[in-house]
Amino acid sequence: MGPRLVPLIGALALSGCQALVSAAVDARLVDPSPEGVAEAQAIDLRGPAEYEAGHLPGALNVPALGLDGYLARVRDPAGRPLLLVCTDGLEAVLAAPTAQLYRDDVRVLAGGMEGWRRAGLAVEPGPSPPLGAETSIPVRAFTRFQQLVAFASGGVMKPIYLLLAFWLLRLLRRATAAPLRLLWHGLAWFFAGELLCAANFYLHQPGPLFPIELLHGLGMVAMSALVPWGLWRLLEDRVLHYDDPGHGCAVQRFCGRCWKRDPVRCGLHDLMIPLVIGLAAVALMPLTAPLRPTMFRTEVLGSVADYGEPILNHLVELRLYPVIGALLFLATLPFLLRGGPGSLRRLEPVFYAALGFTIYPVLRHLLVSGYRERLYWADFWEELTELLLVSTLGLLLVTFRRQLGLAPGREAAAPSPPSPAG
Repeated sequence: MGPRLVPLIGALALSGCQALVSAAVDARLVDPSPEGVAEAQAIDLRGPAEYEAGHLPGALNVPALGLDGYLARVRDPAGRPLLLVCTDGLEAVLAAPTAQLYRDDVRVLAGGMEGWRRAGLAVEPGPSPPLGAETSIPVRAFTRFQQLVAFASGGVMKPIYLLLAFWLLRLLRRATAAPLRLLWHGLAWFFAGELLCAANFYLHQPGPLFPIELLHGLGMVAMSALVPWGLWRLLEDRVLHYDDPGHGCAVQRFCGRCWKRDPVRCGLHDLMIPLVIGLAAVALMPLTAPLRPTMFRTEVLGSVADYGEPILNHLVELRLYPVIGALLFLATLPFLLRGGPGSLRRLEPVFYAALGFTIYPVLRHLLVSGYRERLYWADFWEELTELLLVSTLGLLLVTFRRQLGLAPGREAAAPSPPSPAG
């Protein structure tokens, strides 16, 4: 019984993985049967040797990495459904979002050719007929203005904010206050992530995953958590004093009784409960949009540039990260419901980690969805947002450098918080 259970467990795990991924990418699965593939144009994504050993009757052999290029150049005047086939069904599921860019009715053979053979259905051996089109990355021509927009993103704004971020890292390198250390670490992740983004322009290779770009995104997640956390700690320590049990907070005049001296719950604390529930819902926003892993090649002022991201990057950034963000927001609810001294300080790491896994995916979702046909504008607004972020942070630190102890020979001025009202 033991040896028989191994392939059975493997098949169940594979089918579960295929069902999960197909739900994540909104792919339509069809059962292996003659009726399920009838009248469809079948495209086999396997290698030539596997294809020649046996494939669906009438299927074309298009390499998985060439599917985008092939469908961009070939139209089906008959408007037939497109059926994607691979070895076990998983690769075809991952290719479905790309195919949906060009065809309205895209289906995936559940279980792939392994499922087809297990059903005892006929296969056809032999090489693929000529495709009649290239399978290289699609090529699009940018106008002169579009090239200037693209160059302004990567050739002007990115170097400027990288230099600003490097200067701020040097300014903060000897800071010892916890809020300033959080800002330093957030900028360090940002700087490293943006260097990887620039490197990805030259080093990425065609494939279902851009690992360097994935590391860039992770740097943006860390920055989106650490920089707001550091700014909050500055505001809390020097202005609000909400979590300091020995002093009144900046909004105590609105409260009749304060949790710092009476056995009551804090009204602001209770207001955060619906806030984090709402933020958890916002974090899930990218899950409701289809994945569009566009990839094309163009020319920008005489240099060749690739635009787009592959499917696995989209699955991580627009499916996995939003779920992590929502779960982390919900994980702060026990701290908020319990309340009491120190509760806000204890939930901060979880809350700001949730914020990092929310800000970056939601921003990516809005830009990619809003500028799907004009990705040069998506890059432009992303780079401009990052330039404004670093510039504003720099202006804040320079304006208050003496109070923060960043001026040479100056110590940070100690804040003078108010006492709780009697």
